Amino acid sequence: MSKQVATGANSQVLIAEETTYGVTPTADKFFKLPFKSISLSGQRDLIENDDLGMGREAQAPTLGRTSVSGDMKVSVDLRNIGILLKGLLGSPVTTEATGVFTHVFSSGKDFLPSFTIEKSFKEVADYDLFNGCKINQMSFDWTPDGKAATSASILAQGEENSNASVQASPTVLDYYQFMNANGSVDIDGSNVEILSASLALTNNMTPVETIRSDNKISGVDVGMFNATGSVVVRFTDKALLQKAQAGTPVAINLGFMKSATEKLEIKVLEAYISAPGKSIDGPGGIELSFDFQAAQNKAAGKAVEVELINDKDVY
Repeated sequence: MSKQVATGANSQVLIAEETTYGVTPTADKFFKLPFKSISLSGQRDLIENDDLGMGREAQAPTLGRTSVSGDMKVSVDLRNIGILLKGLLGSPVTTEATGVFTHVFSSGKDFLPSFTIEKSFKEVADYDLFNGCKINQMSFDWTPDGKAATSASILAQGEENSNASVQASPTVLDYYQFMNANGSVDIDGSNVEILSASLALTNNMTPVETIRSDNKISGVDVGMFNATGSVVVRFTDKALLQKAQAGTPVAINLGFMKSATEKLEIKVLEAYISAPGKSIDGPGGIELSFDFQAAQNKAAGKAVEVELINDKDVY
């Protein structure tokens, strides 16, 4: 008889915000997070033994420091995405109007929360718990069709393994996944004929590796925030190209919307765009690909603002 094998279909990811960096929250704080894939794991490389005096045969190597990091790909959904956005950008400013909550996340905050994440393989009772998880980057893509998804890059303090889950009955938020057909991209308020777009929001974090006996990092330093991306447009007029050639910044809004009270909008308040060449590759329509980089908008005091509108009261 074949042995039971762990499967992705029965795996799950739990997540909870930490009050203290690296300390597992109480069980009631955990949410079950729908996901597409996760590579978050610990890795220890071998250090070659370079001692001499024992002949030409190699001697046993030693294990180096544990590095815990990886990516998690999730759907862009109406409610769960706010948990990751809080990790990326910090706590939002939330307002309410008749049961509809508008959460505004802003770039550039000094403090970003940490999380505990559990990755489980239920068939073999194997549960990996990652403490001190920080969201270093989230990247998005817009295409004419398909399901909307984002990939989050994570740095963690450490990893522990257990035979039981930290929470057998986690909180589950109502789930609605945005589709790329619900997507929108506009530049300076104009709905340009855009074929595709991409955006990466990055905190440029670095692990703090101090001398300590538990083989864990002491924390994560947050670097300069930046937002970069690209848009591919049909060459229908010269307006955007002229702005690129003149070095004139533009405002780029990218989002997904089910309705006016159910939407996600990422606002790059001041973006500088590259000036691409114009190649002719065939008889069809001409396309231009513009790369962009965000800068702080002096009037707003930030480079990026993310607005999430849903029925969840708090993140």
